[in-house]
Amino acid sequence: MLLVVAGLNSFAVATVASSDDGMQSLLDPGQATTTYVGSKACGQCHPREFTRWQDSAHAWAMRRSRPDESVADFDDASVSFGNAGLAAMQSDGQQLTARIIEPGSQPKQVVMRYFFGHEQIEQHVVQTERGRYQALPFGFDTKRRDWFDIFKDDPRRPGDWGHWTGRGMTANSECIFCHSTGYKRNYDLQTDSYRSSWAEMAVGCEACHGPGASHAGAKGSDRAKGYGNLDADSMFDTCASCHSLRRVIADGFSPGEKFLDYFEPVLLDEDNYQPNGAVRGEAYEWTSFKQSRMYRKQSRMYREDVRCPACHEIHGGRLKKQGNALCLDCHDASLNTPSHSHHTAAGKGSQCVACHMPERVFMQRDARRDHSFSVPDPKLSQTLSVTNACNDCHRDQTPEWASKALKAWFVPGRDRKLERETATEIAAARTGRPGAERVLIKCLDTCKDSVRRASAARLLGRYLGEPAVRRALVAIGDDGDDLVRNAAVFALGQGDTVYKDVQAALLAATTDPVRSVRVNAAWGLRTVSLDDLAAASRAKSLGGLRDALAEWETSQMVEAEDPESHHALGLFYAAQHRPDDAISAYRQALTLSPSTIPPRYNLSVLLIDQGREAEAEKQIDELLRYHPEYPAALYALGVLRVSRGATREAVTAFAHCLKVDRAYPGALHDLAHAYVTLDQGGLANYVLGAALKFPDSKREAMITLVTVNLALGKRKVAAGWAKIAAGEFPELAGDATVQSLLEGQKTSRETKATKDPRVKKK
Repeated sequence: MLLVVAGLNSFAVATVASSDDGMQSLLDPGQATTTYVGSKACGQCHPREFTRWQDSAHAWAMRRSRPDESVADFDDASVSFGNAGLAAMQSDGQQLTARIIEPGSQPKQVVMRYFFGHEQIEQHVVQTERGRYQALPFGFDTKRRDWFDIFKDDPRRPGDWGHWTGRGMTANSECIFCHSTGYKRNYDLQTDSYRSSWAEMAVGCEACHGPGASHAGAKGSDRAKGYGNLDADSMFDTCASCHSLRRVIADGFSPGEKFLDYFEPVLLDEDNYQPNGAVRGEAYEWTSFKQSRMYRKQSRMYREDVRCPACHEIHGGRLKKQGNALCLDCHDASLNTPSHSHHTAAGKGSQCVACHMPERVFMQRDARRDHSFSVPDPKLSQTLSVTNACNDCHRDQTPEWASKALKAWFVPGRDRKLERETATEIAAARTGRPGAERVLIKCLDTCKDSVRRASAARLLGRYLGEPAVRRALVAIGDDGDDLVRNAAVFALGQGDTVYKDVQAALLAATTDPVRSVRVNAAWGLRTVSLDDLAAASRAKSLGGLRDALAEWETSQMVEAEDPESHHALGLFYAAQHRPDDAISAYRQALTLSPSTIPPRYNLSVLLIDQGREAEAEKQIDELLRYHPEYPAALYALGVLRVSRGATREAVTAFAHCLKVDRAYPGALHDLAHAYVTLDQGGLANYVLGAALKFPDSKREAMITLVTVNLALGKRKVAAGWAKIAAGEFPELAGDATVQSLLEGQKTSRETKATKDPRVKKK
């Protein structure tokens, strides 16, 4: 066969000869193992379940890219994508290929190896160097029968993280776990390579029931013991391992184990969700469904907790019933009338899902329903610009129009006020707005679903300076809900200071039965010295803390190919006063992604702290090569140039920083004093005077006018500016320099008055 040899960022079109047998471990790793038997083996005893599964989305989650499997059009079809890219498809009856042309890059001839999806979209995967599988940026719509650009609204260029040749599109780390059974990524950091394998190329029986070799090999009554019998919550955790937006913290998840022992889910504190909890793009179902009232209810028909199998046939994955009939298994028939929907019975608006499960489109063509089962609230669209089901359909109308209609039809429930209030403050807290913490503290007690409670807790980590916030978080640090408790511990660990009233809660959490809680506690205690722990708590807590710290480090290496993991390790080691380890971690992050800002900036800061300023300046220069407008780097460059006496070059850096961000802290002050050093005091005063015109730079300009004029020997002018500054910004009256000048003025006036002959002595 012919195999394309490809580099990650720039491919050279070349071919080498290889035998199928020789490449089997890389190209076809879907082999049964000693613990997995495969779905066909399960089907021998469970034919009905196997038949339902065989044509399901799970069975078609991943297939070989072959003409007899793929339904995509490879008959000289083509598609435009990204930044003026073009891909031409071809098939020789045996192999599916594409010739990809992008501006500034050599043409690439790629061979399709696998594809994901079947019911709506086929997305094909190609193999590149070092065992990597890269997902292509275009897909085939199996219903419309055409190729399309998956990232049409987000054109990606070679070198970008999310470009199809970049790490963000490496299927080994981003896709295959949820499209196969028994997946092992087998990433080697030293060689930056994969030897990934899977037991079955599909989401098969054992993906949900666990490895089945021992079950299949058992006889008689022993066969059924302890295999595949999951309770409602364990089954839900198993679904969550793929049907959630999450970060992996441990390898080896198996059905029946706790979701939070292996994953850290994304909640409403992040922008993947709208502030009211509605999905934004690809956010999957788990977080949404846990917000719903249905999750907290028992099915009227099935007499069990409402989980995925209440609506979905468990093996085929399809809905148990179509349309409103499915909802009426549990809900009253009176809801299936125009008097409730206020839409005609035959219209789209009469469908329960139209209002309570609005669609959001992912990958341009893949419509997925929001599983939070929310009630439309156009009022929030007016205040927070969130989407709502009414205007999803009535796009020619305004949210005000929709709010008026709902007000006429329904009496708002008692929970609506709290829901609106919580959504509003979640939006505010995401930006760190003062005051949002009050409602979030209230939500910890009054919000009914664990997702909102946990999201509120995570956001409260941005307000740890408030004693009331710390008290509230400590109080739920032993909450009975794992998700809420985990979020509380996460929040308590934010910031670089471990408050005394927080330390005990974090220490207790290092021995929590749930792994995600323990690793979040370890991160929170990263700045605490083991030697500084109180003697009374040392014997009890030291072992748990040591174990949790080690567990946190291990959790970061689960996704060792992700530069963010190494950046986090750098922060962790720096906080523990392990500068050499921190520098090594930052450098590893940059090896994986040279253009990433945080590790390079933090590396430069750490090098400055180590007195290695020349090395630090090289790192800043490199950062600015990738990101020439990054203000923090421009400012740091100016500071470094001042320290080595290159004041004129420092002026250039500070001025550039202020051009990018007029109010960047310290830049105006340092620019003005650099001018003073260059004997250009007039220019310093001119620049500061100009800055007074802008509210966001006025405060720094005033205090700098004080210090600059002192440096120029103009004490009276400085005192005048000190008086103006204290009057405009009362908190500046406490500044030592301002205070000294104001007191000096007062003393001068008193002295002058005592010498005035018109003043009579008593």
